Amino acid sequence: MVSKRRRSRRRGKKGSSNSGSMSPVKKVILYTILASFLMGSAYLIFLDFQIRTQFEGKRWSVPAYVYARPLELYPNKKISKTDILYELNRLNYQLSETPNKPGYYSYGDNHVAIYTRRFKHWDAEEQPKHIRINLSGGIVVDMLDVKQNEDVPIVRLDPVVISKIYPSHNEDRILVKLNEDVPKKLVEILKAVEDRNFDSHIGISFKGIFRAIWINIKKGGARQGGSTLTQQLVKNYFLTREKTIWRKLNEMAMAVLLEFHYSKNEILEAYLNEVALGQDGKRAIHGFGLASHYFFGKPLRDLEDHQLALLVGMVKAPSAYNPRRRRGNALRRRNVVLDVMREQKIISEDVAITAKDRSLDVVSKKKTSITRYPAFVDLLRRQLRKSYRPEDITTGGLRIFTTLDPLIQYYAEESLKTQIASLSKWKHIKPGKLQGAVVITSRSQGDVLAIVGDADPRYPGYNRALDAKRQIGSLVKPAVYLAALKSGKTLASLLDDSEFSHESDNGKIWAPLNYDKEFHGDIPLYYSLAHSYNVSTARLGLEVGLDKVIDMIQKVLGKEKEIPEYPSLLLGAIQLTPIEVAQMYQTFAGGGFNTKLRSIQSIMNSKGDLLTRNSLKLKSVVDAGLVFQLNSALQVAVASGTGRGLWKYNFLHKDKGVAGKTGTTDDTKDSWFSAFTGNYLGVVWVGRDDSKPTGLTGSVGALRVWGNIFKHINAEDLKLEPPSDADKKYEYHWIDPKSGLVTTKHCSGAVQLPFVEGRSPREQSSCTGGKMRWLDFIKR
Repeated sequence: MVSKRRRSRRRGKKGSSNSGSMSPVKKVILYTILASFLMGSAYLIFLDFQIRTQFEGKRWSVPAYVYARPLELYPNKKISKTDILYELNRLNYQLSETPNKPGYYSYGDNHVAIYTRRFKHWDAEEQPKHIRINLSGGIVVDMLDVKQNEDVPIVRLDPVVISKIYPSHNEDRILVKLNEDVPKKLVEILKAVEDRNFDSHIGISFKGIFRAIWINIKKGGARQGGSTLTQQLVKNYFLTREKTIWRKLNEMAMAVLLEFHYSKNEILEAYLNEVALGQDGKRAIHGFGLASHYFFGKPLRDLEDHQLALLVGMVKAPSAYNPRRRRGNALRRRNVVLDVMREQKIISEDVAITAKDRSLDVVSKKKTSITRYPAFVDLLRRQLRKSYRPEDITTGGLRIFTTLDPLIQYYAEESLKTQIASLSKWKHIKPGKLQGAVVITSRSQGDVLAIVGDADPRYPGYNRALDAKRQIGSLVKPAVYLAALKSGKTLASLLDDSEFSHESDNGKIWAPLNYDKEFHGDIPLYYSLAHSYNVSTARLGLEVGLDKVIDMIQKVLGKEKEIPEYPSLLLGAIQLTPIEVAQMYQTFAGGGFNTKLRSIQSIMNSKGDLLTRNSLKLKSVVDAGLVFQLNSALQVAVASGTGRGLWKYNFLHKDKGVAGKTGTTDDTKDSWFSAFTGNYLGVVWVGRDDSKPTGLTGSVGALRVWGNIFKHINAEDLKLEPPSDADKKYEYHWIDPKSGLVTTKHCSGAVQLPFVEGRSPREQSSCTGGKMRWLDFIKR
């Protein structure tokens, strides 16, 4: 009996245990669900972290936009109608019979009418204006605000975009702000066409998904997608373009998370900046802001209904509806969007009909290139690297305002290209072998206005303007003569140009010759420089001292440069690049003040805040009085010396308009000309990369390029004024070129030169005059 009860209790316990335990299958299911929940939660946390880290702060790698100087117009400005039209063409303004909206212009025989664009410069924002500019003889007479019917003192156009410095993936965009740059109508159209439930859904729209499924079933294929704007943003911003169920699930999950963290306006603004709307070669066109400029040549806020409709229509398939390549497709798609706008009461029936009658209005495509001005952008990058990290330059959306003048750059490019071709033909040099470089700066500020590094200006390779170290020949002589003036010489001091040889410490004999292979006896210092005599220069430099000449070269260059103390350096056996020569002559042009050449005027960040404004920095390195005297001699060098061939271009006053120096190296391997006017300095080099002779001296090679540039760029006469020095006063005397003595202006070849008071030659020349003397006799 007892045994039965025990067995019964054991059975009861056993039965109780089975009823309270879980079967293995249930445990697997439970653990699977739990593991899936934990893994799913962890994955969602990962997605959430990915969204927040990528979407916060700087959301896009935006290229740096590089601008030229903005063209300023004002009464009495020297500029031709042709030059104004060239600038408008570079700015992609559209010709119209009546310019009644920003970005359009018209012109007549003596006027240009421009409807300017809105643009935020570093110092102010220019508002659109309808301006009529009246011209006469290449000068602005007056300017009238057509709407206000009042005179305008000055107009500043938007600057030309000369380059963009791209991120590695070559995406391009102009960021827009929803509340400032985006028309409300664009938002309404976008929602009506792409996502009508945008304001109410949570990132995904089940209604849209079911509608798309139903339409696809009826049409018998994948004709419509159910993605919301948020999903499209997720797909473009975070995910790849692969079409898998897993990617679609990720897209939906991330869309919900995005809506959880960010407002509708933030999502919409991100979408407007991210969506892809075309391709320009390797450059991807992203966002409505850039697409507006790329297709219509104006800001998004200035677009009309039919243009907004086209951009929204392109969202579906940018390539299929590209208005430049597939105009028919684009037109039909635009009209479909216009119909949607009418149905949704965004526009009226009449407006829709009128808009459908409009053409696509797409501007002609300009040739785009990251390196339209490769030599200048190369200089810009080098100067940027001194202050900015590479990633800030390529991804930070900087707006860089430079000193480049598109008009001067154009004439520099055209002159170098055509003259190189002409010189090659003349000297029977194989095409492509003769090369050149040009640097042009503003005389007063050291702004680099134009720079060309190759006979093919668009070639982005070897930049000769910055990197070609060549012997400079007689371009070094002004530094030699400046050192001589500092040592006590005057412009009339006599120099010995008779046969000469010099034995160096190692026993080598150096016996320089003049280019004409002749000797000229005693000649005034200014005459020796003007005619670039080698023998008298060599004697002078050795008398002054090589150490003092080297010190002067370093001063005018504005930097310490290792220069060997060889006598041959006095005649230019020193290698400099064209940009270094420009820096050297900038000191002469600046009256003894060293001004660092600059390509950057100011820099703004992507929000429009000013980061950098490069102010003018001057450093006095040479006495201004000495440079004043030197420049007077350099004027003579161009008026009647080796640079006299310049006057066949007939664009400035022959006697005083330009100061400069030619340069030629041994066997005519290098042809140089460096000179400055009242407003510009220009340096030109012509030669071969293999350093073979060209047969071109500075007078017949580089000078021709320089002259062809400067006759087009409204150069002003150089008017030298003695420095206002309380300790020194200057007086002018006519000097006889044969004796170096004081004479009258009627003496043949006499030149008027400045002297420190009391230091002019004391004796009078016995010059009997020439033609002018006979003229005076007749007058008497």
